[in-house]
Amino acid sequence: MAFVNEYVSDEDVKKYNLADVRKAWNCDIPPGFKYVWTFDRERDCYFILLRSGREEFANRAHCVLYFQGGHWDVEILKELGGSQSAAENPYRIIWGLVEIKNLQGDSVPREEFVPVLKEALTAYGYRGVHSQIDNTIVEFTF
Repeated sequence: MAFVNEYVSDEDVKKYNLADVRKAWNCDIPPGFKYVWTFDRERDCYFILLRSGREEFANRAHCVLYFQGGHWDVEILKELGGSQSAAENPYRIIWGLVEIKNLQGDSVPREEFVPVLKEALTAYGYRGVHSQIDNTIVEFTF
């Protein structure tokens, strides 16, 4: 199986303690909030974009990748050279990697982690389950 963008079922919200995940990354849970993720059921692995930057950091995003039973704090940024308009065909997104951390202090298994992160970001595409643009190409500088 591969990563898919989906709304998270109530059962999975509880199973993966997603409220605690959001709290650990200091993310509010507003009333009526609906969890979304990019999930690979076969590998029991998920990617959640938690928040994006504002103003001078608008091209940055803070994410979590649940991988091999641990939560990895990932900061990525949209690099220059990607599409500026949804009307562009193909639409290009170029991701750069700022930092990978583990809250428990474990070292990053980079040779295993980075390919999975790239798969998740490719599946996430433009805006995950919320919105996609046809003919999107996702590229990486890492």
